[in-house]
Amino acid sequence: MSFNTAISGIHAANKRLEVAGNNIANSGTIGFKSSRAQFSALYSASQLGSGRNAVGDGVCLASMQQNFNQGESMTTSGNPLDMRIQGNGFFVVSDGGSLAYTRAGAFLKDAANFVVDSEGGRLQGYAANEQGEIKRGLRTDLQIDTSNVSARATTRVAENINLDASLPSLARLPVFDPADPATYTRAVGRTIQDAGSGAGATALPAADHELKQYFVKTGDSQWSMYVLIDGRNPVDPNSVAPLHVTLEQRPNGSLSYSGNSQHLRKISDTEFALQGWRPA
Repeated sequence: MSFNTAISGIHAANKRLEVAGNNIANSGTIGFKSSRAQFSALYSASQLGSGRNAVGDGVCLASMQQNFNQGESMTTSGNPLDMRIQGNGFFVVSDGGSLAYTRAGAFLKDAANFVVDSEGGRLQGYAANEQGEIKRGLRTDLQIDTSNVSARATTRVAENINLDASLPSLARLPVFDPADPATYTRAVGRTIQDAGSGAGATALPAADHELKQYFVKTGDSQWSMYVLIDGRNPVDPNSVAPLHVTLEQRPNGSLSYSGNSQHLRKISDTEFALQGWRPA
């Protein structure tokens, strides 16, 4: 029996490695919950009982326990339909009326604009009426309705930009050139939308544009900011010369500002207003 006891230990160790390997293999799987193996000691018994001095017969796998603790890492994907549950709970998806529960929040739109998972299961939720009020208690397939959604022009852009003070100054380099990364320290881009123009047969629909900000370190706590939209001057589409302002952080932490105050105006230390934009 001692041979079988040793073999049971080898089997238990193998199971532990299988569980650890599965956890590692799924480290990149969205919504995956790790598991751990729980083991029990084996003892032989007879009709007369096991006795006080019974010798164990080894070990066996008692159960597999799944870890449902909150995941520590959170990343952004760029997909507006990707979601993450903070705390307890599951996403509910329906596949032909059969419900399933998942922690994986990677969703997308299908051809009919239903929000679905990678297997085609439709995400469940509560629908809203025309006034935007949620109709609780009536679970339904979530569908994105774009038929009556009109485009709206971008009016405000919130951003959090960290400029590294330890980077070298580029004040002595050639003039700023957006096509040459060596002439600027950092570039930040985002998509904005205009309101369209005209009416009737000559109306132009709303369109997307690329707003880019370029930052050039010119000295200690001093930066130049250049602004282009679609590679052109925001207020003069016929010009490729960017709007330019100079930023300097004072010892008290406030921000001084100078430059194109007519079109790129400082409202506060954390807010600028772009005025006179003419979409190309």
